[in-house]
Amino acid sequence: MSVNTWGTLAKNSADPEKIEEAIARLIKAHNEEPEAHLCDGCALSQHKLEEVIDHLAESIVSDKISEGAIGGRALSYSEGVIKPDVGIEASWGTFYHSNGYGEFELGFLHLATGDTDGNVAAAYTGLGWFNRINWEKNWLWQITAAIGDDQDNDITFGFCASNISAGNFDGAFFRYVNGNMWVGVSDNDGDEVLASIDPVSTGVNDHHTYRIRYDAQNDKLLFYIDGDLVHTFDPPTRKGNTTGLGTFEIKTTKNSRKHFFVVDMLIEVCYL
Repeated sequence: MSVNTWGTLAKNSADPEKIEEAIARLIKAHNEEPEAHLCDGCALSQHKLEEVIDHLAESIVSDKISEGAIGGRALSYSEGVIKPDVGIEASWGTFYHSNGYGEFELGFLHLATGDTDGNVAAAYTGLGWFNRINWEKNWLWQITAAIGDDQDNDITFGFCASNISAGNFDGAFFRYVNGNMWVGVSDNDGDEVLASIDPVSTGVNDHHTYRIRYDAQNDKLLFYIDGDLVHTFDPPTRKGNTTGLGTFEIKTTKNSRKHFFVVDMLIEVCYL
């Protein structure tokens, strides 16, 4: 004799739909309802209010997080990654200048050339334990900076080291020259690959956020300005071995003083 389970029974004598079929139908309708759980005190509303929200381990994947959505202040040191939202501190830099000057003030770096054509001011940041860029791991370099004006200057800055006497850079960088702008990548022999981009606006109070990110999984080097992707080297044909965490150099190409300001710096690198 067959036995009917509760779920296989009809809902009532006037409706032949089985109970299990009705449950499946209602669940489907609920899942397709865009306003489900949005009322005050309901699940999604409460989800937004909770200080700590539990999810399954590794359930939030990278493609659910937009570029730049999480800042360094929300991150911590772990698993061989240093993620300092470092601000600007005097202990991070050394200066080179030719009749110019550089100064670390509380919260910012100011570089100024001399007032003679060819004068240079530069700063280099680094830490003793940092050996070099690891091109097998993801990394990110970001600053917020202002270029004093758009004429008669030659500026290079980025996640790179520099041989200033030879004009060589080793790593990834932005370059601004007399109102024109490029992004670039170079190796430790100084061989550069450059790509032209639209120049930014300038002025001592006209700050922009410059970001360089390496995607190791896809071997892409991406450059952003103010959150917008401006160029991708896919793949980068030069991969330097910089031991510096940042280089900032400005040269005047006229008998006038030129300025460059950095107000914030964020670095995420794997040192293992």
